[in-house]
Amino acid sequence: MNKRFLIISGLSLFFILISTVGVLVFLEIQQGKSEGLVFAKKHNQRACVREVIKGERVCTELSCFLNNRYFFQTCMANAKPSASLCKSVPQIRNLFQFESWKNKQCKKTGRTDRECHHIWQKVRNSCKAAEKQSDSGS
Repeated sequence: MNKRFLIISGLSLFFILISTVGVLVFLEIQQGKSEGLVFAKKHNQRACVREVIKGERVCTELSCFLNNRYFFQTCMANAKPSASLCKSVPQIRNLFQFESWKNKQCKKTGRTDRECHHIWQKVRNSCKAAEKQSDSGS
């Protein structure tokens, strides 16, 4: 009887812990999206990049990872396009050249973390999407 009680109690605590973590993750994501949307209303995409690369939202730790990632994604999706940002993205077809370009961008700001590489990947993807959209609208 005691063994069964301990197992049930342990499982209950485990599920409470898992659901609490899930709620906290959800709240972090929602907060990041909300802040990204507010920032995007007043800034362009270049400012979104600047904010996560060397601004107030630089994050290289797990504690702020989700919040900042969703801030950036939402900001890039809702901010005014920045022609100068996309002009700085080279037309690279070779994966090795692209990785080299991302490394250079991160080193310019003193960053070597994976999140920096993700930021520049997102920049390139946003610029390619904008380019395709302008091509199909012409």
